[in-house]
Amino acid sequence: MRRIVRGAALVTVCSTTIGGCGANRLPRDQPTARLTAAVLSQRDMPSDFLPAEDQQVFGQVKPADPDCRRLLALADLRGLRDVPNAVSTAPPQVHAVFYRTDPGSTLAEHLLALSPARALSHIRHTEQAAAGCPRIKVGHGRTRMRLHRVPMQLPGFENAYGVRYTGRIGPRYSIHFDLVMAQQDDRLLVVEQPALIDRWHRTQGDDTRRIAEKALRKLRKVTSIRSAEPLGRPAATTP
Repeated sequence: MRRIVRGAALVTVCSTTIGGCGANRLPRDQPTARLTAAVLSQRDMPSDFLPAEDQQVFGQVKPADPDCRRLLALADLRGLRDVPNAVSTAPPQVHAVFYRTDPGSTLAEHLLALSPARALSHIRHTEQAAAGCPRIKVGHGRTRMRLHRVPMQLPGFENAYGVRYTGRIGPRYSIHFDLVMAQQDDRLLVVEQPALIDRWHRTQGDDTRRIAEKALRKLRKVTSIRSAEPLGRPAATTP
């Protein structure tokens, strides 16, 4: 089924293929299974979200500014999201993607097993790219618009970074490009959402930080339970 995702798609003419409930096709190896336990499910999401195929939600947004292009590439984890297989060096990872039709948005959670140093480096590079990108220009001609950078406060997060880019569409709607990254132990958590916001009903759609907080709580719970069990090694068995 073809759907036009209002939001980023409204100005980039980005159409996305929405799958059924089987959104995450992942190898059933043990490291990935451990990550899957920490990722958001549809039960964790607001009731108006439906599961979608894994995708790079900013993949078709092409800013002219190199820092802005780099920022969106880092948000989508390009270069880290190679599909794991028998010969791949990509880190164990899981991705959960959801979409909402009213107001239109696509929210993606990415969870990767990375060393703390590598995860923090990715977050630092993202923050540096955002510092060089005060606004994102998207669209062409009469549909061209500017999304301005707004800091995102993340109380309760450590080793994290959040940013929002926002712009208006007419008297009623705004577009948000939201991004939250956090390092927790040997995990990198990324939550990103391009969303259309109805300013007459601000509580609808303006929920990236709240969902990221839920994702972090779930990740902390799982990592605290399994912190004694090294990633990538089978659990010890009692003879």
